[in-house]
Amino acid sequence: LPFDFDPSIRTLYGPGRLSELGDIATQFGGRALLVADPGIVQAGIVALGVASLEQANVAVQVFSG
Repeated sequence: LPFDFDPSIRTLYGPGRLSELGDIATQFGGRALLVADPGIVQAGIVALGVASLEQANVAVQVFSG
């Protein structure tokens, strides 16, 4: 099954950068799906992302299967 995959990827790296997630997500609409593994959830990283998204009024659904 042939296909083309050409993602436009922006990578942000550094302490505190997760707090920018909400502002960045607003450029793409008012909803987000945050996908993470259970270890990232347990480490509290997902909660930081969700807080940033909610602060920017982005509706967020978390999937950690």
